[in-house]
Amino acid sequence: MASKEFRYVLLCRHARHNDGQLIAVKDDHDHWRFPTESVAQALSEELVIGTDNLRLGKVAYAPTPEATRTANLLVRRLAGQAEPAGEEVPLQPEETPTIETIKIASPAWLPKSDREQYVRLGACGYDVQQEPWEELLPNRLHRTSSEAMKRIDSEVERLGDGHNALLIVGHQPQMGWISSYISAGDGLIRRVTAIPLAASEVACLRLRHTRDGWRGRLCWSLAPDDSKILEAVSDKIKGKMESAKLLSAVITLSLTALLGVLLDTSRWSTLGSPKASLGGLSYSGQAAIQVAFVLLLAALALYLLTMYAYDRLLMPPRFWAEGPAHRDDSLDESSHQSPLSQRVDQRRTSGARIPRRPPSSSAWVVMRNMQRTWFWLFTPANILVSLALSTLAAALLRLHGWIWAPVIMLVLAVGTWAWWFRPVLGSAD
Repeated sequence: MASKEFRYVLLCRHARHNDGQLIAVKDDHDHWRFPTESVAQALSEELVIGTDNLRLGKVAYAPTPEATRTANLLVRRLAGQAEPAGEEVPLQPEETPTIETIKIASPAWLPKSDREQYVRLGACGYDVQQEPWEELLPNRLHRTSSEAMKRIDSEVERLGDGHNALLIVGHQPQMGWISSYISAGDGLIRRVTAIPLAASEVACLRLRHTRDGWRGRLCWSLAPDDSKILEAVSDKIKGKMESAKLLSAVITLSLTALLGVLLDTSRWSTLGSPKASLGGLSYSGQAAIQVAFVLLLAALALYLLTMYAYDRLLMPPRFWAEGPAHRDDSLDESSHQSPLSQRVDQRRTSGARIPRRPPSSSAWVVMRNMQRTWFWLFTPANILVSLALSTLAAALLRLHGWIWAPVIMLVLAVGTWAWWFRPVLGSAD
């Protein structure tokens, strides 16, 4: 039986580097800054005042120069230590990855009274252990993701003393493999969703205990800068929107043609005799046209809904807004939860499966909404069109008995061909 207690795994891909040395970039004010610092600052605020009430218990990292330096930069910022702009991040301590402990600090902008309150509530000021894991080494010869997953399950299970989160800093493609393991649902249908991580990005997965271990889905993500990615995703949405417009026009013409047949009594009467049969079910051309008309009408409605959804996703983030979240009055300070974590946003329950914003970037939210629209509106519309055309084709070809066998074999062959030659993408490290 699944546990109702949430725990969290934060996956971080190491920062961009040159031969192990992290690369600093100029920000909008011409100041040199490591992208990981921006992520760490947002993560610090999420740990202390976020709505998930995260209590980080351990920071694990691959014992490589780039992953070690990225982890050190993260934990220094989480401990309230600012990094000199653009200076080299050393291996810590003494150039050798070892186990050490830090204390989570509150955001510098918080008033002193609020800092004291968050310390009293346990949101900051607690100890976090930092240690290297051999299981996170980027071994290309042996896929170490399974061993890393065993270690993660064990560590998440052992989280205690109020801690409920584990931060892992490593390499691609292993971070993608791990996210795929964690996101795999139990049951007959397994949902495997690898999370694409940019350099320095941190993705938070909310987990529950299942019979397969601690499994869950993406809760939110922190990336250094996704502005260019948002433009690319918007261009892709425009292309999908054009496809929906084109198919809507074709379906409208098809419905007009079928409506002409339905209203013409002379044509309609000639379609009454049985034309096709499947098993014990026999149907005429009249039934085929009626079923196809209903299916195409439903497909047209889904195409129009797709166009409206994509149009909404093209709205610039500057004009996004939402109402205040609901508050659960049953929670109080005795529950050791941050006041902001007492908010309960009913719209962002697990059913939506959309990364929470804030803190996720607009690009992540738009991309996941685009996928959601594609799978639940556009794809079902295509399936309805296929069913409508198949129904008409069966009646036209008078399919019955053994004639169905080569048709089914052809469909299976086309499906296998499409699956085998589907695009196969990878990741860069």
